Amino acid sequence: MRTVIAGGYDVLLMVIILMLSFTVIYFARIPWIVFCRELFIDRLYRIDRSLAIKVMKLLNPCTIPYFLSCLCGLCCLHVLYKNQILHLVYRAIQGGIQFSSRGIMKRNLRNIYNAYIKLRKLVFCVGLISLALFISELTLPPYILKMYRNVIRVNVSSDDCALVVVGRVVNYVDAHLNNSYCKPEEIFELDNYLTWFDNIILSLEDFERAHIILYQGWGSCGQYAIVVEYLLRKLDFDTRIARFKKIDHAWAEIKINGVWYIVDPWYIGKYSESKYAPLLTSAYELASLSPFKNGGGVLVQYHNGTIVDAGKEHGY
Repeated sequence: MRTVIAGGYDVLLMVIILMLSFTVIYFARIPWIVFCRELFIDRLYRIDRSLAIKVMKLLNPCTIPYFLSCLCGLCCLHVLYKNQILHLVYRAIQGGIQFSSRGIMKRNLRNIYNAYIKLRKLVFCVGLISLALFISELTLPPYILKMYRNVIRVNVSSDDCALVVVGRVVNYVDAHLNNSYCKPEEIFELDNYLTWFDNIILSLEDFERAHIILYQGWGSCGQYAIVVEYLLRKLDFDTRIARFKKIDHAWAEIKINGVWYIVDPWYIGKYSESKYAPLLTSAYELASLSPFKNGGGVLVQYHNGTIVDAGKEHGY
């Protein structure tokens, strides 16, 4: 009976360790990915593109927490059980099967005390790891992104007309953001993996998602729209981000003299016949362009998070 109950506690201990390890590593995965890019991936990409992409896939923010949490959990168990990890796994499997049928009420005080001692050591180990990763989360991304904060500036003057300003913004984004749509370089789009915790940390340093996108250097229509909207908003224009209801595409819009214009030279602007195309396209012109007649309408999102159906404004 004693072996069975101990095996059940081993199962609970393994589950707790793996859950704690996963939680810690999940929230700190972005800083470590950024660190790896700064350390060697960007240099490797310039030498061997395909190899750099393969390495980045191995460090994918979706998979690395599972791998590292399991590795961390096994290391903790290895230390706690004095290098008897294989014996522990055997006991956990054997005892866990029987423990599930006998019920948790069978435990005695000695087993509870032993579990407390093990968990106390575990909490201490995981606490040290959590502290180190939390410090890296607080310092690493802001430190790296601060190097790019001074770069995120568009040279405009108060005498420039709106068209000139938009042109300079677009030229800046084109120079700093590569199109990764349907390319292997999509793996470099770190902004897609930001959690609420990452956003809180970045907001404390007055960063937005646009900073991450310009840092990563790759993006598709959604990332392009976010960066363009951010830059134009910081230049005191009324801006918003729009997307189709039935087509997977997003773009930025700017309000000039009371009229909303689409800023999307990568895609929509190529089909526009406006005199400002491909730089600017009138919003009401969108539904008349043949590739977008079946767009099903348009939803727009303002910076404060408000989402509005703007289909009529775009001719639908």
